[in-house]
Amino acid sequence: MKASREIGIGAVLLFCSAALSAQSAFAPLDQWKSAVQTGDTAALTQLYSVAPPAQTKTSQGATQEVGAEPHFWAALAVSGISDLHPKILEIEHL
Repeated sequence: MKASREIGIGAVLLFCSAALSAQSAFAPLDQWKSAVQTGDTAALTQLYSVAPPAQTKTSQGATQEVGAEPHFWAALAVSGISDLHPKILEIEHL
């Protein structure tokens, strides 16, 4: 009885672990996070659309300058960011 209970608990833990891994495994987000943490402007630039251009909105207004968004995020590494936990808030199917 004890062995079957331990197997059952192990199976539940394995299932929960797999479910959590599946939720957090989204390669583009992982690449973005890594590039932000290392301040890699070139890697960030490759993740943004150029045709049509990505649109960046700041307190100074909107721009379609290709490097604006990557430069903003890359600058965070220089400012000392060390603990970044991005989350996908919405998925829009076109």
